[in-house]
Amino acid sequence: MTPRTLAIALSFSLVASLAPGDAGAFSSGVGPGGCMSGICHGGSPGTLPVVTLNGPTTVAANSSNIYEFIITSPPGQLDGGFSASSADGELTLGGPDATGTKVVPSGFGNNAITHSATKTGAGGEVRFSFVWEAPGVGGPATLDVWGNAVNGNSSPTGDGATLSSLVVTVEPPPPPPVPATSPWSQAGLAALLLAAGALFVLRRRGSAL
Repeated sequence: MTPRTLAIALSFSLVASLAPGDAGAFSSGVGPGGCMSGICHGGSPGTLPVVTLNGPTTVAANSSNIYEFIITSPPGQLDGGFSASSADGELTLGGPDATGTKVVPSGFGNNAITHSATKTGAGGEVRFSFVWEAPGVGGPATLDVWGNAVNGNSSPTGDGATLSSLVVTVEPPPPPPVPATSPWSQAGLAALLLAAGALFVLRRRGSAL
């Protein structure tokens, strides 16, 4: 397991529909430290959902961009949760489906976004959205989003989670403008050079005499 994969896994507590006495430890989203997917969902995972991450793949440095995450739920797993993170930039709340989401610490030292409560789908889909603020330097950046489909049996069994990653190209900021040179300054410099040249010629003539 690579350091990046480990950080992703640790940053996401997969949602489980818990009994009231369990205090919503996972149905309320990821917490600091997270958990490994196999531990959170036991040894009997359900059908893995199909997940789709939609949003711009080329953005400007320091820009704010909305991303939409769609979980297509298998039959019997009609509720869902998610966790979005990136080693680059910053994630904040926003977009048309930001209801039921919250900001939490990520494994990368910045913020991640997760569900604040299990969300019930409509038409076989569960939708979440978030805003990614691009870094101030150009280059590739990766958004990692887990989507979890749960069956609501108050147990971690029968649920399934799928990872979607999107590589985004961040265009570098434009170079700072070059200060305009005043035409008066150019004229003054030209006059100074002409005067210096004339003085040099006069001195040479005087020396020749």
